[in-house]
Amino acid sequence: MPYMPGPAEVPTATFDLLLEHERYERALFCPPNPQLASAEHAIGLHVSALVADGGTLQIGIGGLGDAVCYALLLRHQQNAAWRQALHDVGAARFAATLDAAGDRDAFREGLFGCSEMFVDQILDLYRAGVLRRRVYDSLPLSRLIARGNLGDRFDARILGDLPHAGVAPRLGAADFAELQRFGVFRSECRYERGRIRSPDGEWIPADLGDAAAAARLAATCLGRELRNGHVLHAGFLLGPRGFYAALREMPAPERRQFDMRAISSVNQLYGDDYELRVLQRRGARFVNSTMMVTLLGAAVSAGLEGGRVVSGVGGQYNFVAMAHALPDARSVRCLRAWRPHDGRAQSNIVWEHGHVTIPRHLRDLVVTEYGIADLRGRTDAECVATLLNVADSRFQDALLARAVAAGKLPAGYAIPEPFRRNTPAQLERALAAHRRAGLFSDYPFGTDLTP
Repeated sequence: MPYMPGPAEVPTATFDLLLEHERYERALFCPPNPQLASAEHAIGLHVSALVADGGTLQIGIGGLGDAVCYALLLRHQQNAAWRQALHDVGAARFAATLDAAGDRDAFREGLFGCSEMFVDQILDLYRAGVLRRRVYDSLPLSRLIARGNLGDRFDARILGDLPHAGVAPRLGAADFAELQRFGVFRSECRYERGRIRSPDGEWIPADLGDAAAAARLAATCLGRELRNGHVLHAGFLLGPRGFYAALREMPAPERRQFDMRAISSVNQLYGDDYELRVLQRRGARFVNSTMMVTLLGAAVSAGLEGGRVVSGVGGQYNFVAMAHALPDARSVRCLRAWRPHDGRAQSNIVWEHGHVTIPRHLRDLVVTEYGIADLRGRTDAECVATLLNVADSRFQDALLARAVAAGKLPAGYAIPEPFRRNTPAQLERALAAHRRAGLFSDYPFGTDLTP
């Protein structure tokens, strides 16, 4: 297992007992990458167009998360091919939502990752230059970044900006230590009794409000670029053998960009550093899979009717709630529109279900292989109509009848014709040429599965 740094580290004194014996040595469980069918790839394409450059990304483990990462890589590395595939799966029908919430260009600023699970494909995004927006655990610096006054590289203007971001003009020892840690002051400088010693031995008042002192600090003590930033905050990691090997072999300074912290830090906003978390997680897209969605927007992810538990809720609720709390975030719940059951097809978009994980009042973006349903702020009638547009066409009429019977849609309502061809066959035709060209393979990231 690779050793990962970050606030999740605890001192040796935390442990009462350490067992070291060969009988306790086990091979790591390394879940293999699953197969991605056309439905997963189509979902990934739609989600990848909802991710805004310069934003924040959270994904879960599994095929849908893999498909999202693959589509993000394709968008960044082969943008023309990605745009054509997006068009071919019918994304033009959802242009208004994509224009409002997403982006279609290659990544310039890049993304920051804030995800409970650090999965293999996040590392692929980092290697490709998609995951490269760094955040810094400094509230004043984060305020300046949010205002557009600071980038990874800076000049003397930063000393004039810092007092407007909450730093006292007369720097104390803690202020200096924080700024030095993140590269504002050179590592050779030293603070003592209200003065800063420059690398050439000059003692300068640590007073940013003193123009002469600030000029000397800028000339002799100022760094040139921020240091100790993170491209990812995560709670734990899981993936195939190559993933663990890549992290083990990564140089320690590079590995420190992947910062492991408490689940309570990653999965929510609330804490003493609330403002810092909000600033770091700008433009967030929290992407999670679900099993079923009701026509009123509730999601079924953890249990079934009759009390059968399928999984723990995990962080899904936290990320959905966070998406509604952050000013520019969205929750994206992904599901295949249908599933086989006892030899028959069944819809995963349903009128109602006896168990829900995410209630209807937290509805937001829902993505199936057939497109995007934007449910946030919609009336029940709008929500039902929008979800019918991304349901499998084999089930649309029956679902529509239930909605009409319940009074949620008027009698005589008709699903628009562009959404009446949501079928697996149509989806396969849309991706066929792209598959022949070598895109959207069953195992785009490889797999540890044997034949």
